[in-house]
Parts: sequence; structure tokens; C-alpha cells
Amino acid sequence: MQKMSYKGWVWPENPEKYEEFYLREPVYAKNSQKVWVFKGMGPRKLTVKGEGVFCGKDAFSDFKALAALFSNTESGELVHPVWGSVQAYFTELEMTQEPKENYVAYRVEFQLAQTNGYLPK
Repeated sequence: MQKMSYKGWVWPENPEKYEEFYLREPVYAKNSQKVWVFKGMGPRKLTVKGEGVFCGKDAFSDFKALAALFSNTESGELVHPVWGSVQAYFTELEMTQEPKENYVAYRVEFQLAQTNGYLPK
């Protein structure tokens, strides 16, 4: 299977866990009588979460490379080998354990960017 990537950076091994969460929230607005009324459903929100490990002599440098991507605040292309690609913001990175020699466990989260480049509120 091909590897997952973000902004061209390729995971050495795909995350062991990959989840997608879809959400739409109701939108309300005040009418002419100043009463809140339902106007429809808001934009689609997509959150992508993954968990995995980096192993071997490059484990820490792989995590640091991922952390460097996290430092960039612009959206980028997130590519999953099965589910395809989306334009997304890298919104969370967590090392999920005390570091061990040649082993780093991590958790990541991405949010879908809208066509205008923004995240839905």
C-alpha cells in the first residue's frame, strides 16, 4: 500500500489508526421580528485523526520532521492512499508516551479547509 503524506512529506509507515469525523451544525439567524429561526445546515466540517509510531534509528528525526510541518500555519494537501486527498490544516500533534530509544508514538489531527481556504466556525 502507498504511504500517507501531507504537503509532500511521506509517512515512513502509515498510521495504525485513521479516523474521519464529519459534522454539520445548524445555522440560525434573526428574522425581521428579531426571533431566531433555523436557516439550514452550515458547512461540512471534516476532522481527520490518526495514531501511529515511528520506529528505528530515524524515529526521532521523523517526529521532528512532522513537528516542523505542524509549525507551518498554511493548509496543505493531505493524501491517504485509500481515501484520497483533501486540503487540510494540521491542527494537532501529540507525542503520546515517554520517548523510548528508536520509538516514538504519536497522534495527529487535521481539519478540512474550505474552498476559500478557511476552516468553518
